Amino acid sequence: MHNLPWQYKVSDKPHDIESFSFRWQEMSMTDFNKYYFENKIWFPSLWTADIPWNQISYPAFYKDNDWEIYITYRFAAQPKRAFSERMMSSWIAKYDTNSKSWKAIWAPHPVKKWYDYDQKSWAPSEPTVFAGKQWWTSYFPQLSFDKYDNMHFVGVWRSGIAWAITARPCYLFSRDQSVFRTASWKIQNLPLEPEDCSNISPVPNTQSLSSISSFTVQSDGTPHYSVLLNGKGTYIYSFQNGARKSELFPGKAVELFADDDNNIYGITNWVQILKKSPWWSWKTISQWWESCWYYNRYSLNEDKSIVYIHTHWCTTTSSVHAVRLK
Repeated sequence: MHNLPWQYKVSDKPHDIESFSFRWQEMSMTDFNKYYFENKIWFPSLWTADIPWNQISYPAFYKDNDWEIYITYRFAAQPKRAFSERMMSSWIAKYDTNSKSWKAIWAPHPVKKWYDYDQKSWAPSEPTVFAGKQWWTSYFPQLSFDKYDNMHFVGVWRSGIAWAITARPCYLFSRDQSVFRTASWKIQNLPLEPEDCSNISPVPNTQSLSSISSFTVQSDGTPHYSVLLNGKGTYIYSFQNGARKSELFPGKAVELFADDDNNIYGITNWVQILKKSPWWSWKTISQWWESCWYYNRYSLNEDKSIVYIHTHWCTTTSSVHAVRLK
């Protein structure tokens, strides 16, 4: 999905992928043709699918240590306006297994009916926003959880709408998913706005960033954010015991993850697996010396003993590799 209504399925039974039910917003063939051939979208309502809001991009699912499910994505808070005025915002929600619905972590954003959106009888009349501001795009919200299930968040901004370059990275954490704080424990009001960022030192507001980034939190609560700084390479930024640290990511790695033993790992473009513990610096634990894998992504099994790495080839084919961590 990219600026489209939710195209969303749910399995009919837990742990069973034999059958699914659609929970999406219907799209007509006219909608598809306009999107595909003319690069135009017109979905002016706030929401008609099971997951709130409209004109969705970059959805991502996360799980905490209790296996509660969360979702982040970008959406249009003012979907009926001209494209440049739609206020592309970030949203975070947690799935409630009792009500079988998504509960937002949010602040309200006031809008005008029939000007900012078309009212539907079954949809809310006011969007809720985690991060957003008019004339800006809130981009790529990412979550991670420490061993105490504190929520950690990172996101970036783009002035205007469409472009690959971002700026102003921001970090927040919360112990109750209600009050959010910066790394220096300052309470941050929601919705988060670009003027609140960058709060990841020493990244200046003028530094342009690639959209490729990664975020993880060690079990002790130390956050690590890796991002490609245009013209400078990929850096990791972390904050621990009041000290802010930055280092050049070895091997031109871009993907970060952590295990339950307070170790962090990096994945390079040629699928070299790097490991850093609290007692030693980066070392290689596994590698496949192929030159044309890129944009690798990982997934951990339940006890974080095995990592699965999805790789892309320059020929556009892909593969999955598994590495035992412990």
